[in-house]
Amino acid sequence: MKFFYIVFVSLCIACQNHTEPVFSGKISAGENVSRYMLKLQGVDTSFIIKPDAEDHFSIVCSESTPFFMLEGKVWDRNKEQWNFVSPVYLQPGKSVTVNLMWKDGYMEIDTDDKVNRTIQAFRLYHGQIMKELWENPPLSGELENWVADYSRKAVGIVEKRRYNDEVRTFLTAWRQIEYINVMKGIRYLFPEDSTFRLPESLTGNLPDIPQVLDKPYWKLFPHSEKDILFYLQDCEEEPEGQLNVLKERFQTESIRQNISKQIIMQFLKRYPYSEANRQRLIGLCRDRTDEKEIIALYEKKAFISAGASLPDVTFEDLNGAKRSLSEFKGKYVYIDVWASWCVPCCAEVPYLQRLEKELNNKDVIFVSISVDKNLSQWKKKMQQLNMQGNQWIVTDSVFSELMNIRAIPHFLLYDKNSKLLEYHAPRPSSAVLKNKLQRLP
Repeated sequence: MKFFYIVFVSLCIACQNHTEPVFSGKISAGENVSRYMLKLQGVDTSFIIKPDAEDHFSIVCSESTPFFMLEGKVWDRNKEQWNFVSPVYLQPGKSVTVNLMWKDGYMEIDTDDKVNRTIQAFRLYHGQIMKELWENPPLSGELENWVADYSRKAVGIVEKRRYNDEVRTFLTAWRQIEYINVMKGIRYLFPEDSTFRLPESLTGNLPDIPQVLDKPYWKLFPHSEKDILFYLQDCEEEPEGQLNVLKERFQTESIRQNISKQIIMQFLKRYPYSEANRQRLIGLCRDRTDEKEIIALYEKKAFISAGASLPDVTFEDLNGAKRSLSEFKGKYVYIDVWASWCVPCCAEVPYLQRLEKELNNKDVIFVSISVDKNLSQWKKKMQQLNMQGNQWIVTDSVFSELMNIRAIPHFLLYDKNSKLLEYHAPRPSSAVLKNKLQRLP
């Protein structure tokens, strides 16, 4: 019996040592609020806060770090939306209770927890400063003293009490990133020109982005992804250089993975398809587990970029004969990608038929390509709509995949050399299409 008692006590102690923090409280929204949404965002997971009938809530949080962002949206009776965000510190094994009070477009957060009281004191002060900056900005000659005063008071609030290293590091990082936001506001209000320059005392004291954000909880800070990307772009213009700086100056693995993916996706948007750029992309994706998916996504640009050639794909007409878009080389080709089950597609058919009759340009060819899976339904719908001319159907999914068509109806326009003019051509119902096709030489 004594043995079982010792085991029981040991288990209780173990459970106490691993107790998850509890975040609870009450929200007072006021009569002017029609509804609201609350979420506690962690590094790994998020927790939706659902108050009960009396506006109380309580959630048990499990995370790799004790830091969270409380995010909320509030809609007033006039359907105007307000957003707010605030850091929250939840120490393992302890509970934090807060009172959320919505007043005049601002969420007040009251608590007895010392760390979170410091967080709210700084949040309130910084919010007032940003409001002052936009509504009553200081004169350019007052900027240096204004920023120095802000920085001194911000440091005083955050470092008023002594906290453990973990809390102190977080509070310092948050204060520094908000300092950067103040400087962004100043740059916006006082654009640098021939008559004004930001004082060196201000720009020289800007925190280093890797020093501030290279933390496990980096994503909790608003705009952190953009801040890191802009920093890398300031360091290097080309993606290869940006990835090198990312690897050299940031140690947090989640930053490396997330930001490197964004750098690569920007490459996909920025550079037109070519074999040289494809080889560059292969180099950028080296050692990535999603390399094949990214390369495949880029290869689709071979057919959807301006100037791309017609894909070498075979279709079938009403009689089952094999047809190819290369038949119309020397003509402009306007393509309508549709399906019998697509209501918006069918709604465009009468406009397309009218356009074919009225257009006075014999160099324009119209082709309707159906992505139907059922041959009989395709033919039945064409008969109902009295569709004539070049009516083709895909024989497999290759065409849609090559052209990256994810929604229909979709309209394409090719020139006389079978090169893509417009990937998103105007609809037949558009007022501009007829004039556009009429003017084609």
